[in-house]
Amino acid sequence: MRTRILLIANLLLAACAAVPSGDPMPEALAAGGHATAYGHFPAPRGSLQLGPEDTLLDLLGAWEEVTGLTFSTDERTHRQLEATPLGIGREVTVPQESVYAWAGGLLLQHGFMMADLAGAEPRLVGVYSPGQSDPPAIDVPVEQLGEFAHHPALMIKTTLQLENVDVRTLGNSLRGLSSDSTGRQCVIPVGSTSTVLLQGTVRMVTDLVETLQRINAEEGAE
Repeated sequence: MRTRILLIANLLLAACAAVPSGDPMPEALAAGGHATAYGHFPAPRGSLQLGPEDTLLDLLGAWEEVTGLTFSTDERTHRQLEATPLGIGREVTVPQESVYAWAGGLLLQHGFMMADLAGAEPRLVGVYSPGQSDPPAIDVPVEQLGEFAHHPALMIKTTLQLENVDVRTLGNSLRGLSSDSTGRQCVIPVGSTSTVLLQGTVRMVTDLVETLQRINAEEGAE
């Protein structure tokens, strides 16, 4: 069992340390489909028009125009966004149903994260640069993670029951993650229960939940 727990820890450490995926869209969207909801964010009113000369700051401006969101950054992050090109090689038209997933995925690709700062109108979203500490994370029940698939860079937290995994041993193996100096912890055991708290971007948390649920099921079948 201990060997198995160490293997789990190594998988999670790799997931937390990984560079964000090069594909800015979830698989379902890349395959031509799209989710039916945008979490609790307003639906886009139109498409995005972007080109190779545009920066991440230009992306945020266009994003605001089609969604009504207001983005907030500190001065350092603003400068980084302004200095970072999108990294695309041609003109792109992003259809309205893919605006959140495509734009959020592109932010995540460059290491930026988002936080929902106001749950009512006018909507306010914080953007945080790589290494910036403690972006706030909203609570999302694990069964509702799919509703946030359009927001890969959004910071969230959720809890997960792992009845078949020794959470305390897992916690000891992940002690370094639990004391992450940036405040972006990935996995935190909850006391002596079988519950873990997961915190990170929607993409990171979703990947961790899928991995842990699969391992929990495999442990229960043995």
